[in-house]
Amino acid sequence: MSKRDKYHETVKQALIREGWAITHDPYMFQTDPKLATDLGAERLLAAERGYERIAVEIKSFLRSSQVVDLEEAIGQYALYQLFLRQSDPARQLYLAVPRHALDNILSREVGRVAIEGLKVNVIVYSLADDEATPMETPVAFYQRCIKQILSKYGTLKTDDSETELIFDDERMRYLVMWLGWRGHKRIHECAIHIDIVDEQIVIQWNDTEELLDETLMEMGVPKTAICLGTIPPEFRAATLPEESSLYQKAA
Repeated sequence: MSKRDKYHETVKQALIREGWAITHDPYMFQTDPKLATDLGAERLLAAERGYERIAVEIKSFLRSSQVVDLEEAIGQYALYQLFLRQSDPARQLYLAVPRHALDNILSREVGRVAIEGLKVNVIVYSLADDEATPMETPVAFYQRCIKQILSKYGTLKTDDSETELIFDDERMRYLVMWLGWRGHKRIHECAIHIDIVDEQIVIQWNDTEELLDETLMEMGVPKTAICLGTIPPEFRAATLPEESSLYQKAA
């Protein structure tokens, strides 16, 4: 087995251990002409876990120049992102990189600028440890926290209605809706509505007893990254410490 195949298999098996079901290996786009990944080069794979769907670009960084590897990886990532937005917008794209790339090129200025500036979701894997660990961006972390909170509302039912979850990673909008009928009256009500705007969580609506901002903070989300959209803008400054300038930004 080649090194590239070993790296691919390491990431694949690590995802499976984390509860992901591999649905496509390789994951291919319908393009004209075919992309290099569709012709047998380092391949994309796709996986699902519950409501989450991901595609993973696995790179080996085996060239003598990791700068060239980085340029190729980032260029492909940007291209795949564009095609996913067209064909599968709910699927989140990740870039899987080996530990030696994280310790080298991704820890230096050009790597940090590329990853942070383009908001690349990174998974770090190691052949020695046979494991792969997500290196989340703040937005990816916020998305995961929101989905985890809202998912527990996905099975609620009453005699005349039930909940439906809406997770839109493309627009970064997340809702819990009540749908049903009460006699001849249609039930279509929003229980929770959360957006992510400019890397900040905005709680647009909360018709539950759960204090969503406190739950998010317990999960590790900074207080300054949460905006209570249910409070009129002119009163928001009084609800947070003075350093919470981002609270005003989302308004």
